[in-house]
Amino acid sequence: MLIDKLLVLSMDQAITATATSTDTLDLQKASTSVNRLPVLIRGKNLLPTTATITVQLQESSDNSSWTTVDTSRAYTGAELNSGVIGEVILPVKPKRYVRLNYTVASGPFTAGTVFAHVSDNRDVQAAYPVYAGA
Repeated sequence: MLIDKLLVLSMDQAITATATSTDTLDLQKASTSVNRLPVLIRGKNLLPTTATITVQLQESSDNSSWTTVDTSRAYTGAELNSGVIGEVILPVKPKRYVRLNYTVASGPFTAGTVFAHVSDNRDVQAAYPVYAGA
């Protein structure tokens, strides 16, 4: 999977409590159309693993007044650490600016980071059963 730096919202960002993403996307500068693409969120060494995080996708036309357009389910640190990929979806016609708002519901996280980016592809591997004699 290729990752465009202009489509990264959080590059190994520490999330200890509720916070916005370190980067805001200016979609006028995006190198591709982002309509209905997923924003993927991964965790790295989030502790405690029982703490939960919900991700809101927010958009703005002026980079100061924000509206939430999608909200993920609550993910535990253990899920995001183990390879479960959190996801929110960009709207059909997003406004110029896009960011994430991370809400730590049961926490706080005392260690670890998140990585979030817009992608056209979920980086997952399919597991196929092994058959005897194959």
